[in-house]
Amino acid sequence: MSIVRTDELAAHLGVSSPPVRAQGALDAAEAFVAAYLSMRMDARGDALQEHTIVERISPVRDRTTLEVRGGPVTGIESIVYDLTGYRETGDELDDDSATETPTFEYVFDPDFKGWTVTGRNDDGTDFVFKRHQTYRVTYRTGWCAGRAAYTWQWFRDSSSDTWNNATDRLDWGFVDGAATSTNSSGGYLLGPQPTSSVEGIHYETGGSVTDERLLSPALSLDGGAFRFVTTQLRLIRASSSGYPIYRVAWKDGDGRTVFSPKKDSRGARNGLPDRVRASAVNADHSGYTTLVADMGFDPASDIDSQVQDPVRSWIEQTITAISIDLWSGGAADPNGALYLLDWVRISDGTAVLPQSVRLAILETARALTAGGGSGVLAEKIGDYSRTMAPGEASMAIPPAARSLLDPYRRASW
Repeated sequence: MSIVRTDELAAHLGVSSPPVRAQGALDAAEAFVAAYLSMRMDARGDALQEHTIVERISPVRDRTTLEVRGGPVTGIESIVYDLTGYRETGDELDDDSATETPTFEYVFDPDFKGWTVTGRNDDGTDFVFKRHQTYRVTYRTGWCAGRAAYTWQWFRDSSSDTWNNATDRLDWGFVDGAATSTNSSGGYLLGPQPTSSVEGIHYETGGSVTDERLLSPALSLDGGAFRFVTTQLRLIRASSSGYPIYRVAWKDGDGRTVFSPKKDSRGARNGLPDRVRASAVNADHSGYTTLVADMGFDPASDIDSQVQDPVRSWIEQTITAISIDLWSGGAADPNGALYLLDWVRISDGTAVLPQSVRLAILETARALTAGGGSGVLAEKIGDYSRTMAPGEASMAIPPAARSLLDPYRRASW
């Protein structure tokens, strides 16, 4: 499925209905554009569709920027180094000893521009990436159409402690069935904050409920079309004993009755943001943070996943429920951290396709439907055959479209 719709192509061509080859032309146009921009494909073979990439970068000299290779950056999930951590989260790398430390270093305030990422220290100064130090950069590239399958938003300004399920809690609960269970301090885990007029879903780590995972109401969505789960949290009270882990799990409509945690294409390693750190929200332990879970990785690349029936994968499944977990194990339980959950959104991405790239795709599709551009990716004459390199995609992209795309290409360093 292309990002640009066939009715948009029809409007661009000035015709009342899409031409016969409209969808095929759009699919080919997006593939040509992705090749021209040298964007790396995801596990499904898509390059323009928003997806998450993990790279390990070791600069040869000290510098304040790191250059990525997968595509223009549209979002950063994490930049970490000294890569050791909790075994339970699956975010440790190549450390099988019993001396794992409970934390690892990370860039305080990451940012991005084009094909580069930067960061700042907690005092606001530029972060310096040290030479020969390996940094693991988890970032997003590509774009989406801006469609949402489900959106839940919680906020009231009433001081009443009454908490109605249908209108306020929106049918969210806990996986173990608890609705408004309280923790040992008597504060609401899922309901209004008793001491304030600001009300929403309050999630306290280390509470007394049997299973602290938040459970969504019943869903029905195509996991291949809507693979981003975006959550906004406000930290009300920090914990001094540890940092909660953000994890999204799901059920599908293929017969399973248990939740599967997200995996990446390499198997069991978790590709979600590493920690919900108090300092990553605000130095004063207050403020908002937005967490993005890209569920598009296909975990069926390892043999254990391949033999599962059904295969545990978000993509190509009908998702029937999700759970959100702010703590799922580790060496130091962050008991008592209190978060206000503002909203949860399941969508096809977070970065909407820029108009210039959209026009370049439409112009390329116009050329393909009219027979313009070479459109040739392979040729065969007798016993001789060859496949053209991705860089030759420019032969199929009209010059006007290439000028629109050039600002998104990787710079020559």
